Amino acid sequence: MLRYLKHHTLFIFFICFIIINCTCTDNNNRPLTYKSTEGYQEVQNSYNSVLKIWPVPYESKFVKTAYGQTHVITWGKKNDPPLVLFHGGGNCALMWIFIAEQLANSFYVIAPDTVGDVGLSVPIKPFITTDDYAEWFLELLNNMDILKVNIAGISWGGGIALQIVLKYPERINKMVIMCPAWGIDMFRIWALLYHSLPVAIFPNSERVRNLLEWLSVKRPAFADNKGDKIVNYLVTAFKNYKSPKSVQPIVFTDEELRQIKIPILLMIGDKEVIYSDPDKMIKRAKDTILNIKCKIIPKAGHALIYDRPEMTSQEIIRFIK
Repeated sequence: MLRYLKHHTLFIFFICFIIINCTCTDNNNRPLTYKSTEGYQEVQNSYNSVLKIWPVPYESKFVKTAYGQTHVITWGKKNDPPLVLFHGGGNCALMWIFIAEQLANSFYVIAPDTVGDVGLSVPIKPFITTDDYAEWFLELLNNMDILKVNIAGISWGGGIALQIVLKYPERINKMVIMCPAWGIDMFRIWALLYHSLPVAIFPNSERVRNLLEWLSVKRPAFADNKGDKIVNYLVTAFKNYKSPKSVQPIVFTDEELRQIKIPILLMIGDKEVIYSDPDKMIKRAKDTILNIKCKIIPKAGHALIYDRPEMTSQEIIRFIK
């Protein structure tokens, strides 16, 4: 059984978020995660503006699951090893634009917008527990006719990857987890609240950049063409976002983590900010996960794929290939 951590402050954040975002909505046919059909159209337009500068040929499509229509971006050659990427919370598959080109020559990359987050996926029913992430992943894989994959996740997506490998290890070859927000250790809830609540309540470019600068070591952060497009998308998405019921993040027990047998690469920036003690998280991973390799990425914060895209992607390629 999973050990659930009762972080009451997490509920404070989501209650505030839901109250704010439940007002001024319509009852038309729209995704449950957005306030209006017009708002969803704005999000789609902004999303597509980022895809226009995607650095390699890609396909954008929807895959049906019981949890909803899952939007995925795929790129690379279909006969290359498949790699599924799970993005961070409060974001979407667009964040992989910073390493899309580097991964294209090594993998057939599948990057879903997690159902319920600020991407284009259209929810039918919400995720209730972290176990739902694994069931969603299994349906996604089956409906894309893929038997076995490599997976990688960053931040919240790192926790999703850990949940998946615990539930369906037979479907995974290797796994990369980058600064996972939960699963091995729990992120600092008060730090997250301080930096993210202004974005959730009053989203604008300045507040989004302030949040991203907390996560990144680059100054100014996200100050290039790709970064500007991502910032603009996040502003548009959060202006129109209507938060669904939150999934309670968990930390797995030592016994659960010891069940993991597949090869794992854990990457973390040397300027990581989301943990109270990054060294403690790394030590626990090494003590409990049998087949794990840990890599500290220099001159990087939580935003690994933005701060050090070349090094991060090279480590992923070297480990999985």
